[in-house]
Amino acid sequence: MALLPVFDALPGAYLLLSPALVIEAASAAYLSATLTKQSALIGRHFFDVFPDNPQTPLLQASLAQVVATSQPHELPRVPYAIPDPARPGHFVQRYWRTHHTPVLDAQGHVTGIIHAVVDITAQVQAERWLHESQAREQAARLAVAAQTEELAAAQRQVQARETFYQLFAHTPAAIAIQRGPAHRYEYVNAALQQFFPDRQLLGRPVAEALPEIVPTGLLHILDGVYHTGETYFGHEVPLRLAQADGSPNRQRYFTFTYQAYREAGEIVGVSTFAYEVTGLVLARQQRERERQQLRDLFEQAPVALSVFRGPTYVLEVVNPLMAAMWHRPVAELVDQPLFEALPELEALGLRALLEQVVRTGTPYQLQEWQSPATDCHAEPRFFNFMFHPLRDEHAQVTGVACVATPVTDQVLARRVSEDHAQQLRLLTDALPVLVACVDQQERYVFANQAYERWYGRPAAELVGRPVREVIGETAWARGAPNRARAQAGECVEFDAANYGPGADQHIEGSLIPNVQQGRSRGYYILIADVTGLVAARQTAEASAQRAHALADELRLANEQLTRVNVDLDHFVHVASHDLRAPITNVEGLLRVLREQLPGDLAQTGSVPRVLALLEHAIERFQLTLTQLTDIARLQESQAAEPVDLATLVEDVRLDLTPLLTETQAQLVVDVATCPRISFPPVHLRSIVFNLLSNAVKYRHPDRPAVVHLRAHGSASQAVLEVQDNGLGLDERQQAQLFDLFKRLHSHVEGSGVGLYLVKRMVENAGGRIAVQSQLDVGSTFTVWLPRS
Repeated sequence: MALLPVFDALPGAYLLLSPALVIEAASAAYLSATLTKQSALIGRHFFDVFPDNPQTPLLQASLAQVVATSQPHELPRVPYAIPDPARPGHFVQRYWRTHHTPVLDAQGHVTGIIHAVVDITAQVQAERWLHESQAREQAARLAVAAQTEELAAAQRQVQARETFYQLFAHTPAAIAIQRGPAHRYEYVNAALQQFFPDRQLLGRPVAEALPEIVPTGLLHILDGVYHTGETYFGHEVPLRLAQADGSPNRQRYFTFTYQAYREAGEIVGVSTFAYEVTGLVLARQQRERERQQLRDLFEQAPVALSVFRGPTYVLEVVNPLMAAMWHRPVAELVDQPLFEALPELEALGLRALLEQVVRTGTPYQLQEWQSPATDCHAEPRFFNFMFHPLRDEHAQVTGVACVATPVTDQVLARRVSEDHAQQLRLLTDALPVLVACVDQQERYVFANQAYERWYGRPAAELVGRPVREVIGETAWARGAPNRARAQAGECVEFDAANYGPGADQHIEGSLIPNVQQGRSRGYYILIADVTGLVAARQTAEASAQRAHALADELRLANEQLTRVNVDLDHFVHVASHDLRAPITNVEGLLRVLREQLPGDLAQTGSVPRVLALLEHAIERFQLTLTQLTDIARLQESQAAEPVDLATLVEDVRLDLTPLLTETQAQLVVDVATCPRISFPPVHLRSIVFNLLSNAVKYRHPDRPAVVHLRAHGSASQAVLEVQDNGLGLDERQQAQLFDLFKRLHSHVEGSGVGLYLVKRMVENAGGRIAVQSQLDVGSTFTVWLPRS
């Protein structure tokens, strides 16, 4: 009864009836449609309110069927006379589409009936008017045919013309004759004149008499008929006509013909035959709007909907959500037999299910059905389906409506919850501490495996038993204050000696309140046996002195390592400068040697190969010195500045174009969420270049190289990721990856300095670099750079 005010406010025309057909509620729309008030309806028998109606037996049968079968029933068209409050004893004729829907309780018993009516009086009247209009049109067409025949003899029989004029005067269609190229009205019948009661049409040109039609182009059409003699048919042409009372122009619709009017075989004018179809057009537009609203309702529904019809289950309706669930466009499904459009569904037993619904007429619910995956990587999707039989006016099942509700989140959440519960059980059973949950009555709800080791009984047997019974009176009395605090919602930490079944045991524990929705529901118990820890505490304290001594030794070792690093940096700096001149001299001597060797001797035996090896060795030595110089320069501070990451990556891509083209590698860049990074530009470019070039050079020979560069960040740091599908690294290789002069693959040119430089540049800026890799799968390098 609390929902009756909501029922009263429903936008449709509804009554709520008891199984005894007593009116319990009526919507405002129903009161308006039936010209009644709530005080005249509520609490009264339905047929007491509307007595002596010729359709009463039909309505009684429909309502009785709903009560007997608990199934909805519809009367598609019911002529219904409702009492006229203005004229007692009289009725107002209406037409309804009536739908009776049972309201069922949990056991399926009928507790009420929703009597819903849709007023289709306007539609019935429009159809009747259309029928009558078509009859009038036929009569008018016959009249026009007669007019055409009589006009041929108009020159000989003027009296006959007058006779036809009199005939036209009583024709409901609008008829006119316009003479001459100016289309001057020579004849206008009463039906046409009624559209313009305040105007003089006879004797005036159309453009002068009806100026509002000039912009419509109808004068141009009249000219065409007048000059060519070709009849023009206009169908439901909209015209805005001025109103006699000066109100704004009203749009009306006309179907008409313009036919050449001849005398002595010569065209002298145009005859007009028109009839108004405004009511028909507006009724059709209303029906189209209603159908469109229904289509919009289906398409915008938050659940997947479809309707199957006939023995082949043709898809009569499919909304976008249902089409998406089946991974097909809507256009490929509508009007197609279900198992031709989606043959994979037959193997899932859907045909047998639909046949059962059609055969029994009973709805069928399918819970947590898993949609077939489109590929092996697709996430599983789950739906609840309701298949409901659709019946015709003879109560025969002609189709099935299907509603699918996505429940993937609920199913996955339940599975995760079950997995978590299982994992929690496994985890707590593996812990060497007592873990339990007790309720407000201090009975065990959960106990882990450690309780079995402590108390010698299976943990499952403790569930439901009082804590006092399990731990004994002594421990129960000692822990009373702590338990009271936990029950009051306070976290309690405690320790005790000689606790539990063993002697000389020391424990540490916590009582954590189980608060749900602001109320204490009991508490959790965590107890650890710290007997060994207590015994070891003295040992730990005794070893503290040794730990301090070791710390001093470690500090001295760190200081020594720092000095070694300084010496190494100094060596690198000296080596990169002092060795460059001798190497340059050797290169010059080799060039002189090559120039001084006679031509035949330079090509004799192994001389060419030795010379080439010497040149290659000098080049590698110079590259090593250059890289040592780069290492030395890393000690020099470089000013950070904002760098446009997309521009920098594009510059590196251009430098790598030959390598990318040669290897046909694909580089995918996504830096939109972190467009700028504050960093020394030269160092940042070197980092990106080294990581991208390595990702391409160490590609896997059995698949095309695909390299992803992504950037994202937070207020404190920016993160670069370079991911490839190349050779990958095992754990041993990953541990050596950033060592100086360390090369892990011999089939690619390199010196083993690049990643060392990258790591130094990143760490000198306060950042860090890491790699995650799997052999034969690929690697991901991640660089974290501070924002400031």
